[in-house]
Amino acid sequence: GRPERAIALFEQVDRSKLEPDTAAELLLVTASAYGDLGQPAAGVALIRRHARWPTELSDHHLRLGYAEAALAEQAGDLPRARAAFTRVLRADPDFHDAAERLERLSSD
Repeated sequence: GRPERAIALFEQVDRSKLEPDTAAELLLVTASAYGDLGQPAAGVALIRRHARWPTELSDHHLRLGYAEAALAEQAGDLPRARAAFTRVLRADPDFHDAAERLERLSSD
């Protein structure tokens, strides 16, 4: 409920000392905060700057990829949204509603 606080916290925390799941959650919350502030492209940029995509994606990678796709869609960057949803679906074809969202974006 306080997006500005989430962004400030992200800038203050040394994420290298956090567990990967915790660091990903902080990144996810902060990127979503930008979306809440009407700046979804800034959220996408934050994820792209800080997220790493190993060959085998863990749950936190899937959540970040999904958030990147949703924020890109919100920002009107449909090619990036499709690419991020596709990345998620390659790792987990049943992840949330990613398949339906990708299908909808592909028909637009």
